[in-house]
Amino acid sequence: MPYLADVARLDWAYHNAYHAREAAALEPTAFQLIHPDALGKAKFELHPSCKLIQSDYAVFTLWEFARDSVQKTLEDNIEQAQAALVLRPDAEVNVYHLTAGLTAFFARLIDGAALSQALAAGLDHSDEFNPSEAVAFFVNSRIVHRIDEPTQL
Repeated sequence: MPYLADVARLDWAYHNAYHAREAAALEPTAFQLIHPDALGKAKFELHPSCKLIQSDYAVFTLWEFARDSVQKTLEDNIEQAQAALVLRPDAEVNVYHLTAGLTAFFARLIDGAALSQALAAGLDHSDEFNPSEAVAFFVNSRIVHRIDEPTQL
């Protein structure tokens, strides 16, 4: 079971997110305050509970299967690479299954890249990456703790 370590990493990320320090997550309306010309250059401090788990295996599917007491059979290909984003902006921990493009997008944001750089990474990794959907997910997930706007446009 070579995937077991990745499933354990995801479960541990869930545990750590649950116990992460409290921090105010920005509401989606906070993004309206950013000048449109500055948005692409803005950098973001992400919520302290945020963790990206990438695996060569179907880590999200396996983790969900292990947590679901009703589902009795695993029908997906477990040797398909998957990634999951773990986040707790409020009381409940959320775990999101990410596409390849979203994985690249969030990996760059976690590394401190500007929004435009993260969008470029998503486009580079997947022809199916939709920048509008990625930004909507980014804003509505409440993953952002603080926005660092560029001082010069």
